[in-house]
Amino acid sequence: MASEERYFCVNPEAMGASLEDSIVILDVQGQSFFSSNDVGSFIWRLIQRPQTLSDIKRAVSAEYEVDETKCEKDIFRFLEQLIQTNLANVALSNYVDLIRQPADCLYKSTQRAEPPGYRL
Repeated sequence: MASEERYFCVNPEAMGASLEDSIVILDVQGQSFFSSNDVGSFIWRLIQRPQTLSDIKRAVSAEYEVDETKCEKDIFRFLEQLIQTNLANVALSNYVDLIRQPADCLYKSTQRAEPPGYRL
């Protein structure tokens, strides 16, 4: 069976606010809080619509002039932490045609965790 590509998008119950060169993201239910620098803010804006990891790597590489292979691990870790804190969702490629708006992104269940304070 072929591996299905994953699409990352914001959780519709999360809100982000830019503060100068950083971002603060809240779960509107008050369960999660997350902050990051301008790279995290850039990724947050990208995933307002479903994006693959490859799409995100290319965009970050172009915006910040960094090699895709060098930033992949940090990008994936950042996305993983957003998902673990219920601030982002992930959908599989065979469902992406159903995604019309970020609110339609299918959530992959993960445990809620206290935000680790990771800064990308």
